[in-house]
Amino acid sequence: KELTLNKHFIWTKLVRGWRYRSGCWTRRARMVAREFRGQCASTEETFSPTTPLMMVKVLIVMMLLKGLMLCALDVSDAFLMVQQQEDVVIAVPNWVRAAGENANLMFWQLRKCLPGQRNAAMRWNFHLTTLLGELDFAHMQGTVFKHRQKEIYISAHIDHLLLVANKADAEEVCAKLSEKLTLKKDGPYGVQEPGKLF
Repeated sequence: KELTLNKHFIWTKLVRGWRYRSGCWTRRARMVAREFRGQCASTEETFSPTTPLMMVKVLIVMMLLKGLMLCALDVSDAFLMVQQQEDVVIAVPNWVRAAGENANLMFWQLRKCLPGQRNAAMRWNFHLTTLLGELDFAHMQGTVFKHRQKEIYISAHIDHLLLVANKADAEEVCAKLSEKLTLKKDGPYGVQEPGKLF
């Protein structure tokens, strides 16, 4: 009782699905949060920041005018990179207890955010802003960033990033981000390079 009263408790569920990876279908399961809106509407804390479509179009036009290239980045398990800011607990799933591991343990304390957690998107945006700040990017708009010294622009739609830069700068930024995040990269592509972004 004391644990659930003094800490924020969230329900979870196991989501199963199929993914086509490396030429074959694989079974995937992941734990997600089941947080419900309840009586209150969304707040600043639960707002999910994304780049407006018009701003994405502006970046693409800038790429064409300046002779830059376009690169798409997908951050794997982005929310699991973000530290919890409160004491958050979940009930130990039945399938874990049935396996005989810590059969008497009733709760786990979460150290990282889970998909489905209502404040996870905002926390991820703050985490990404901090990482890009360390790479000398200025925060232009909620989810648009510009390098302070070079012609490099990044737009973020939650865990999908659009990078506009010349080829060398794009590869350098991707390499530095890969030291902190697990990335899937498509590109960079320019006007003369055939390609299709995922």
